[in-house]
Amino acid sequence: SIRRQRQMCIRDRFLIEFIILGAIGIFIFSSHAYQDFCETMRHGLTVWDALFDGKLIDFYAYCGGNNGGIYCGSDTLGTYMDARYDFTIYVIFAIWNFPLWLIEHFGGGNIQNSFIAMLYAKSMLLAAVAVTGRLIIMISAKITGNTQSTPGLVLSYLSSCTLLASLLIIGQYDVLALIFILAGVYFYVNDSQKYFFICFIIANSMKYFGLLYLLPLLCLKEKNPLKLAGKLALSMSLSVFWKIFFSLGTYGTAVLSNNDGLISMLTDYQVFSGVSIFWVSYLALVIHCYKRKDMSQARHYHEVIFAGFVTYMLLYTATPAYPYWVVLLIPFMTIMLHTSGSLYGLNTWLTIMFESALLIKHYTWYPWCYSRVTYGNMLLYKLCPNKAVGAPDIGRYINYWIEKFPTWHIPVMLSTVFTAAGFALILLNRPKEAGDSGDSALTYTQNPVLMRIRLAISLLILLIPDIYYIGVTSGVLKNMQP
Repeated sequence: SIRRQRQMCIRDRFLIEFIILGAIGIFIFSSHAYQDFCETMRHGLTVWDALFDGKLIDFYAYCGGNNGGIYCGSDTLGTYMDARYDFTIYVIFAIWNFPLWLIEHFGGGNIQNSFIAMLYAKSMLLAAVAVTGRLIIMISAKITGNTQSTPGLVLSYLSSCTLLASLLIIGQYDVLALIFILAGVYFYVNDSQKYFFICFIIANSMKYFGLLYLLPLLCLKEKNPLKLAGKLALSMSLSVFWKIFFSLGTYGTAVLSNNDGLISMLTDYQVFSGVSIFWVSYLALVIHCYKRKDMSQARHYHEVIFAGFVTYMLLYTATPAYPYWVVLLIPFMTIMLHTSGSLYGLNTWLTIMFESALLIKHYTWYPWCYSRVTYGNMLLYKLCPNKAVGAPDIGRYINYWIEKFPTWHIPVMLSTVFTAAGFALILLNRPKEAGDSGDSALTYTQNPVLMRIRLAISLLILLIPDIYYIGVTSGVLKNMQP
């Protein structure tokens, strides 16, 4: 009957789940404006100031340069910060926020005081995640041949609590580079080398995360070391161009240090008095990819996704990575999860363990990313103004309860859980050797019950900072302040 068909459509397309996810997501999205996003938004607006003054080469000086930066944020909540990234990121912010620049330039005032303006600026991230979702669908369809799995695949992608926290609360813009990384993967599996390289050249000119994945990808096909080095150098051409161009400006050679923080963080976790866990593990992946040859198409597809998954999983199992970098991992985790066949159930539970423990740990490691200064003049603050001195600190509150059970060693256990789950996912999903089902085609798999369980757990953990904020403003919970 028509009624039964309608019920099946709602169930199979997860309409109810998307409605719940959308409602909660819009609320969280509208309630936070993390300072880092406000800073880069302001620097993007400053691109137009420098351009129309005919001094684009002095852009980094316009952003404060050696004078400690320009003021970023609303009049009641902001800070002085200079521009710290390569120029491509600021170009994207500038283009998206050009209407806001016009309003501010001709109307005066600080556009970042406007709640509506901040929602518009943050909406760039929603557009970006929509593009990445579409690219995930295209890559999955190519490697599995399944074009009917779109609703489930998208729901799985958006069920990641770590992805949602990075986008909705922190407003993280590594998703912009992710667009070009995923587009590069799509062109790679379609043997379009020209567009593959263009995508990674752009991605590498934002931050250097694309470069980490590019090397294993190249090693799967290219076995000549000199050609490998040449292609890696080519992929950094736009980044090098920006550095040379802006080093000629007022800010000078200081722009050459952009993105140095990422490189130093990759060496932070060490053993045996100086051996980097990340670099040893990463080089093992590179060698694994380099030795692969004469692969079937299915095996090659598996290696491509596995290389991306391991590269970005190592950021969280082998470095003290910032919470927002996880956006790079989730697309590969999503594709791998739904092409894992009989391992789908176990992989789902390991994914839940990894993400849940990681996000709760991040609440205590990086509390300023999830509360304190993120509310500003956004929706939740307008609905529940915080009258107390100091903003509620979810990290301190969680630690307040953790300290009541010192013998449980909860912080250590959280780190152990997400690290063990991460390495388990790597070991379980490594491509099998030929003759050991290694050449079998990848097929799409999903379990609606497990998907709904994961979504429910993710939303519950995602709401913890806002539930705490509401509890503090209502007087129900203790206000732990920074």
